Amino acid sequence: MKCVTCGQEVIEKANFCAKCGAKLRKSESLSQNFETITGQSVVPGGTTEATKDTAWPEAVVVVFAAMAAVAVKVPVLFGYYLDNGVLDSSFYARNASLFVLPLLTGYFAWKRRFCWKGCICLSLPFVVAAVVANGFPFITGGSTEMLTTLHLPIALWLVVGIAYTGGHWTDGG
Repeated sequence: MKCVTCGQEVIEKANFCAKCGAKLRKSESLSQNFETITGQSVVPGGTTEATKDTAWPEAVVVVFAAMAAVAVKVPVLFGYYLDNGVLDSSFYARNASLFVLPLLTGYFAWKRRFCWKGCICLSLPFVVAAVVANGFPFITGGSTEMLTTLHLPIALWLVVGIAYTGGHWTDGG
């Protein structure tokens, strides 16, 4: 038998090519073999293991999306309103990236199974950004406020990218 990726000769029972590491054949689980032979599902209700596994991540996505929606509305409790598309004292402009990007980073950290130390390292830039964006005495409409509004989301996207790559963003490849 030959590897379809690199053409290397491989033994018949191998699952992966020794030269390039490509998967050679689809490994089948016992439940898939049982379903093929008998035509009956192992899981009650006719659902397979694959469908059960996809329901959980979808629920997590919905939870993170709902948390982002709530995060946008929380400032109203403190008197910062978004009326008719007009930003109240530029609060929403400065903090727009802090409403959604931390939750997106949290989802990727969950998906990539970051350890707790990795999660802390991912959350620190957001904490620092929140302190700077809300603690620094900006002049309304000033250049510093405008630069913060424009560059903070760009800087925080780097943190999202690190979470997306699972922390292996310098591996090359």
